[in-house]
Amino acid sequence: MGKTGVCWDNAMVESFFAALKNELVYRTVFPTRDKARRAIAEHIEVFYSLSVSTRGVRSAHTTRKETRMSHTIVNPAGLHDPVPRGYSHTATIPAGTELVLAAGQYGSSTDGEVVSTDFTEQVKQTFRNIVAALAAHGLDLSHVVQLRTYVVNHDVSKLGPITGAVRENWGTKPPTQTLIGVASLATPDVLFEDEAVAARP
Repeated sequence: MGKTGVCWDNAMVESFFAALKNELVYRTVFPTRDKARRAIAEHIEVFYSLSVSTRGVRSAHTTRKETRMSHTIVNPAGLHDPVPRGYSHTATIPAGTELVLAAGQYGSSTDGEVVSTDFTEQVKQTFRNIVAALAAHGLDLSHVVQLRTYVVNHDVSKLGPITGAVRENWGTKPPTQTLIGVASLATPDVLFEDEAVAARP
């Protein structure tokens, strides 16, 4: 780029690689080398192509962060509409997306004891606890891709409180969800538990 011995020659390249590592590589676990290559190529093509604008590379970084989605919900036309039942059929996550896994949360207060013996109250508190868990990673419920729900002695009467809580928290774009009826959970007073998988945009 410049004359031999000029110390600024590599500055732009070094800045590029520093940004690439900080914004993608260090924040992501790539299961295979091929997935890493694809994610890095996408990052460069989508992200740095914006640098041709008059705002410059740093503005391009900001623009991409503002517009990138963590995941996409798809409910195929060939399947029934699952939204009234509190879930979605499928979700896609872009290559290289960082996942945050929340262990099974239940209707507990900060001391670990259940807040109520009432099923509906346990459901509501469970989702509040998921909110707190995700907030520790700078995420919220809009980033949740999947729920795995466990219900003690499940019957159809329990679908109403669950569906209502999902609708209250996600509206018409609920995450994918699998509900599993179980005989019991960690302690006899725990009636409901939910694991969550979230994707960082």
